[in-house]
Amino acid sequence: KSPSIVAMAEPVGDDPPAEEHEVPPGAVVVDLPLHERLHACRASHGLRRGEDALEAKNYTEYRKFLSRRLAALRQSLNLAMRSKGAAKQVVPKAVTACTSADHVLLLAFLAERAWATALERKLSPETRRPSGASNDDDDDADDDEDPDDDDDEDAEDASKTKQKKKKKKVYPRRAALRLRKAAKHAADLERLVGQANATDRLKSETAAMARYLAGLDLEAKDDLAGAHEAFRNAQTTYAELGASGTTAQQQDVFEQRAKEARAASARCEYALRVRGVWRDHDATDLSDKATDAATQRRAQTTSAVVISVEWCGASVAVPSEKLARKVRAAGIVPVGDDVDAIETEAPADPQLLSDAATSKRLQALDDAIKTATSEETQLTAGAFAGGERVEALRRDLELLRARLRYEKLAIVSARVERAVAERVEQWRAGRLRALAETLRGRDADDDAETPKPSIPAGPGADEAVRLYESLLRLTADAAALPGVRDAPDDALAETLQAKDAAYQAYRCYYLAEAYAEHHLASLSAATSAPSSKRAAQALFDRAVYLSERATMEAEASADDVGARAMVDLADRIYSAGMFLVTIDQD
Repeated sequence: KSPSIVAMAEPVGDDPPAEEHEVPPGAVVVDLPLHERLHACRASHGLRRGEDALEAKNYTEYRKFLSRRLAALRQSLNLAMRSKGAAKQVVPKAVTACTSADHVLLLAFLAERAWATALERKLSPETRRPSGASNDDDDDADDDEDPDDDDDEDAEDASKTKQKKKKKKVYPRRAALRLRKAAKHAADLERLVGQANATDRLKSETAAMARYLAGLDLEAKDDLAGAHEAFRNAQTTYAELGASGTTAQQQDVFEQRAKEARAASARCEYALRVRGVWRDHDATDLSDKATDAATQRRAQTTSAVVISVEWCGASVAVPSEKLARKVRAAGIVPVGDDVDAIETEAPADPQLLSDAATSKRLQALDDAIKTATSEETQLTAGAFAGGERVEALRRDLELLRARLRYEKLAIVSARVERAVAERVEQWRAGRLRALAETLRGRDADDDAETPKPSIPAGPGADEAVRLYESLLRLTADAAALPGVRDAPDDALAETLQAKDAAYQAYRCYYLAEAYAEHHLASLSAATSAPSSKRAAQALFDRAVYLSERATMEAEASADDVGARAMVDLADRIYSAGMFLVTIDQD
């Protein structure tokens, strides 16, 4: 039997149980996120997830990286190469115990390098059998490599410095020998970690790795029933590890390994069915049930610690406690929280906030946005980007930042609206004073020359135009936030659309008033400016059309206040147009 299968076998019948190795008290606990490290190494050196077709050169790059890392690890652990025998054969020192994380990495990298070499040889064009090759060539290839040797590429690299050997032919059976060696290294890793003072999680990771590589070895030996059983056990272990993962990166890594084991198990099951020797019909179902149960436990664990906020009719999860505190400090009410408790610190209506409270809440929103951006950057950086769990978490952070930015834009828009109201009130007061002075001068001396209309003092209509342009930009930014257009509830999108139409109508109206002021100034200076008059009249007509469109948008969004405001604006536009005609006639 394969060494990996021997290591995985359990005592049967009257066989004595395996000897238990007692861990001395005070020993260092060995712990290592093994599969996360391996995943990062794969993604950084040619085996990034998401590539449609991996070629032999991808595995060659990964194999060469592992050879460099193994040389560095052997040097640091004093397990460098040594000479053996009269021929001075260069062989590595064997690992007899796992007392640190580096020992675990050394054995894991040996298994990974053998696996990468097997796939490299399997995918390489040189492994294809020539048309005239005989079966004896495979036997020669078997004799060229001893599966019990540990020299691997280290000995090959050392021998290249002395002399160049003739390149040998390699065939697919040599890839199978490398898979056998990978299974052997994984079995040794599982055995030594089991004897060491290691965490239960590390022991489970090494066991799952050993079972998966043992399944690949058995599949290469055409033992499909044993391979199917090994793949199924690996899938179950990986599903359990993914369910107990504390981060989205860990869950993605183990779920990806579980999918690979499930695909390999299904491949063996299909081959057994084709041969007509399939008997265990419930094996795959049991594995699927174990995976589903692990997924449900993960969902229950996650829902117990994560809060959520509302955004466009959807519930957005807040992934961390730090970010949850920032969200609450910014005045965002999470789902299920007491609204009154948060409103005592920061009222939800921006119109009711004082300048100090508004500045404080804006600062809190900025802090929450920075924290969410930092967490999203850390989540998507490195080798773990693109996973299912990571992408879901990234989407939640993106929608959460959209909610925070909308709250910030709402506060800024409220400030600008108050500034517009103040400027318009000053402009109207100045205009009324100027008109009253004109009328008093006319009534004082009816025989004198008709006084020219004066220009109102204070802010003009052009300031209101600039402020409404700012409001239009803020509304456009809010409408472009993620989740607004494709949300299940389009109430927010309709509200923003109605606001945009109203702001356009107001802007056009005050722009017409600005041209009317320019025409009024030309009359006071006894100069002719017919272009200003025509522009003002055209803009008043355009403002009427925009106010009607804004009225329909407000009615569509069930905004009665906005609809009444647009009706008042239409009356104001009519009065301003009549005033322009009257002044021009006088």
